[in-house]
Order: sequence, then C-alpha cells, then structure tokens
Amino acid sequence: MGCAKNLVDSERIAGLLEKAGCMVTTEEEPADCLIINTCAFIEDARKEAVETILAGVHWKEESKGRKLYTAGCLPQIHREALIKELPEVDGFFGVGDYNSLVKAVTGVTVSGGDLIPRKSMTPKHYRYLRIADGCDRKCSYCSIPNIRGNFHSRPMRELLAEAESLADEGAKEIIIIAQETCGYGVDLPEKADLPLLLRSLNKIEGIEWIRVHYLHPPAFSEEILSAFGDNDKVLPYFDFPIEHISDKILKRMKRGITRSGIEHWIRRIRDVFPDSCLRTSLMTGFPGEDEEDFNELADFIEDIKFDRLGVFIYSLEEGTSALNFIDTVPQDIMFDWQTQLLDIQRNIAYLKNIAKIGDIVEIIADEISPDSEITGRTKFDSPEIDNLVCTQGAVKPGGFIKVRITDADELNLYGDLVDE
Repeated sequence: MGCAKNLVDSERIAGLLEKAGCMVTTEEEPADCLIINTCAFIEDARKEAVETILAGVHWKEESKGRKLYTAGCLPQIHREALIKELPEVDGFFGVGDYNSLVKAVTGVTVSGGDLIPRKSMTPKHYRYLRIADGCDRKCSYCSIPNIRGNFHSRPMRELLAEAESLADEGAKEIIIIAQETCGYGVDLPEKADLPLLLRSLNKIEGIEWIRVHYLHPPAFSEEILSAFGDNDKVLPYFDFPIEHISDKILKRMKRGITRSGIEHWIRRIRDVFPDSCLRTSLMTGFPGEDEEDFNELADFIEDIKFDRLGVFIYSLEEGTSALNFIDTVPQDIMFDWQTQLLDIQRNIAYLKNIAKIGDIVEIIADEISPDSEITGRTKFDSPEIDNLVCTQGAVKPGGFIKVRITDADELNLYGDLVDE
C-alpha cells in the first residue's frame, strides 16, 4: 500500500521470501499467508490500511491454518496499539524489518547482503531505484521523519550494482526515488551526490530512460539542473513539489524557500529545458491559509501552467509542529479549494494535450491487450500518476515506438502507430 518507496519494500520482502523457499503470489485465495505492507503518511492512508487489515482478518478466519502479518509504516508508529486492538494478526513489523518478517513467516533466517533480492511488482521494463530513505527537512506538516527516521543515503556502489541487476532483468527505465532526491550523498563518507549518481547510471547498458522524482525545491541547484542536460538518458522530467506559493504559508510549513525562490527555479528549468515536463504537488487547507492565500495559489497555477499537478488536503499528523497551530481550516473549505485547483489544472492539461494533435511522439509501451491495443507513456509521463498514450499495433511491453497524435483529452493522448 502507498507510495513507490513502499513498493520497493514489498519487492524486497517478496524477494527474500522466495530466497527462503516460498512461492509468492498476488492472489489471496491460494495463499496460506497474507502480508499487508501498510502506508501511514496521512489519515486517509491509515484508515485504508486498517480497513485492509480487517479484511485480512476476515480472510484468515475463512480457512484454518492461515497466517496474517502486517508490515511497514503503520506498525512502525502504532505497533503497541495494533497488537492490542488486532490480536488476530500474527505479527507486526516496522519499516525495513525484512529479516524478522521473513523469519516469522518461514522459520528461516535469510540475509540479502548488500543487494537484497527484489521480486518485480511492476512490469519488468520499468523499475524503481530507491537511493535514500528518511528525511531531515522537518516540514511542519510531515510525519515522514517520525516514520522513516533521519535521511540516510545508500552507498553509490550498492545503487549501481542494483541498477545493473535491474537492467539485466530487462529494465529499460529506471525511476529514482527517495523522500527527497536532491540531498543524496550528503551523509555519505565518500564523495557522492545526485549529479555524480546520474552520470554513473547514464553509463549502464540496457537502461534507456532515467527519471528522477521528488526534487526538493530548497535543495535544487545549478549542478543538478546541469546533470539533467549532460546525461542523454536522464529525462527532462522535473518532479518539483512546491506545496504552496504564499510566503506566509511556506514559512508556516517550514519549507525553507520563498515564492521568489520557487519562481527562480521554474524560470531556470524552462529556460534551460523549454521542452520539458514540470510536475508539482500542492496542499490546501494548511492551518492559517485564508482566501487571499488560496487565490494567490490559484492565480499562480493559472499563470505557470504546470504540465502535471496533484492536490492534497492538509492532514493533522501526530508529532508534527503544525499541530500547534489553532487556526485550522474547515474540511469543507479544504475540499472546495482542492476541487477548484484541480478544475484549473484540468483545463490547462486539456489545452496542452490538444495542442499535441498532429505531433509525433515516442512512447514506451507498458501494456498490450489481446486485440493489440497499446497503452504507453512519453518521456514526460511517469507510471501510475501521469498521462497515457493509446494506440494499436504489434509491439512487446518495454518497446519504444512512435505515435502520431490524432485526438486528446485532459488525461490521455490517442494516435496511430508511425512506421519507421
């Protein structure tokens, strides 16, 4: 459950279970053991996790001898309460506690060494590479430091070995993830940073696209910007979560950047890479946000015209400094502001997409149906969260093809295969 970072944890758990002799399946009925890897980032995620665990309890009780385990973020922060409230669960394991979980399931101690095996839970042609975990930024609304701990980078030799292994398994696209990727290497004894990592990954044979997520605006730099241009496999895809644009709200959020700083980097990105994708995430309803702050944000979105945009509502998180603010925003207003921003972006996305009619775009094919319908993505689209391109033809998943766009809506492009 949850984000791509959690998906990597699930792949590692499944890889170690297979190493211990288990047969891993995504189907519940034939299984005799169910593992739920939870998310606890916001209140909605925690509710969904608890509902899923309760469904797991029902699954367990349907057949004698079944086992149920819960892992990840929720037991990391609420283990004792979960043990008390859900005695039907056979074990709770926090973030990264792979070996204890595998031993509980199998009775076998398995060590993954530096390179923990991963069972792919995505199509094999794109894989996530988590370069760090945890966070030191202390944004006032965010519970990640309480769940995942301090920021800690993985050694570069380990990352390159894993990337080569993923390429050997068929990965054409590597998606770099962390709680924030700009700070990679700052805590390592050897010289390591994001630009150096990108240069090294760019040399790996088999990998054709390198996509970077979670570029923390206050930590972005000219060196990182240059690394996108200096390495031909690194896509001009800038995942740049600003959260807000009002200086008052940014200061309360402890984002470490002002409106002028955000505007500076957006200008630089678009000056250096006019043909690029700029993606962001926003938050509505942060304590103290008023109509003036919201209108400033809405006007900014209208003016900047982000290529991709997500909007979340503020969630009260235990252990965060934002809990000290008493000037909360009513939920109905939070949701109304969220809807307004999404409506603005929907119109922007539609106009951007219809402007592509007549263009020829290169896509990576993600899925092919039995009747040869192809669903893929351009270099400007990350899996699960961004736009799709739909066409028809003969190609294998992971293949690169060219499509002439003939139609569009706010989410998808449609077109005809172009013969090479």
